[in-house]
Amino acid sequence: MAWTFDHLSLRASGQDQIARFFGDVLGWQPGYRPDFGFDGTWLYQGDQAVVHLLGQPGNQPHVTFAHLAFRTDEAAETVIERVRASGYRWQAGRHPDKPAAQIFVELPGGVVLELEAPLTPPTVSP
Repeated sequence: MAWTFDHLSLRASGQDQIARFFGDVLGWQPGYRPDFGFDGTWLYQGDQAVVHLLGQPGNQPHVTFAHLAFRTDEAAETVIERVRASGYRWQAGRHPDKPAAQIFVELPGGVVLELEAPLTPPTVSP
């Protein structure tokens, strides 16, 4: 089983100012973001969205940690089995732009991991 870092997610008010900082200092630029039904900005390094800003009320810049995300090529069903067996609280949903599950696991201390894994089509028997 192999996992790859995907992105860091931050809750941010004053998203424009925060995004400008990342652009000016690190060269990361806003880019495409699927419609998740809530406000946010994705900041890209090349073709990888490395920071996801989740919109929060307010105009003054304020940032808090939201979650850390990893992705795998392992089937979502297999990952969910292991997460369920871990005993930690979790929830899952479907990514709005691709056939992948987004599995959010709440770890002790308030840390949330997002585990993205591909959804596989069900096997059809003849």
